[in-house]
Amino acid sequence: METIAGCAWVIGRKWGAGAGCVYLDGTTDATLARAGLQHPRKRAAQDDYALLRGYSEGEPLDERRTPQAWLEWADAKGFSPYWLMRPASAAKPVSRQAAQEKLILATLREMGYDPQALPVAPSGKRGVKAQVRARLPRERMSNFVFNKAWQRLRDYEDIKDA
Repeated sequence: METIAGCAWVIGRKWGAGAGCVYLDGTTDATLARAGLQHPRKRAAQDDYALLRGYSEGEPLDERRTPQAWLEWADAKGFSPYWLMRPASAAKPVSRQAAQEKLILATLREMGYDPQALPVAPSGKRGVKAQVRARLPRERMSNFVFNKAWQRLRDYEDIKDA
C-alpha cells in the first residue's frame, strides 16, 4: 500500500481487490461506489497522489520520518494538500494599552522629543506631558486613560527625563 496525500492506493487483500483509494477518513472508492457515492475530495486526492508520486521517485518507500520532517519535505517541494490546514501568519492584534502607549510615543516623536530624554518643565510652565495631552484628541483617550498610559511608559522606562 502506498499512502500519500490523504489517499492510500491499495494493492492487496486487506481492503479487498480493487479497493482503489483509501482516504484518510477510512472510506474507500469501492465502498463508496457500492453505495452510488463518490468521495468529495477524490479529484484533489488523485491530483495530490500524482504530484507526490512524481516527487517520491528515487526516494526510499520504507523511510520513517517525523511529522515535522514530512511537513518540511512538503514545504521544500511547494506542496500544500487540501487536508493540511496551517494557521495564517496573521499579526497578533495590538492590545488597547499597547495602542495607547504607541500613540503617546508617536506623538512625542512627532513633536520632536526623544522619549528617553524628555526635558524637565521649567518652574510654572507646562511640561511635555501636558503638551502631548493637549495634542491628543479627548475622544481617542480620556485624561484618566492618558495618565495611566503615561505612568505605564514611565514604569517600563519607555519615557525618561533627561
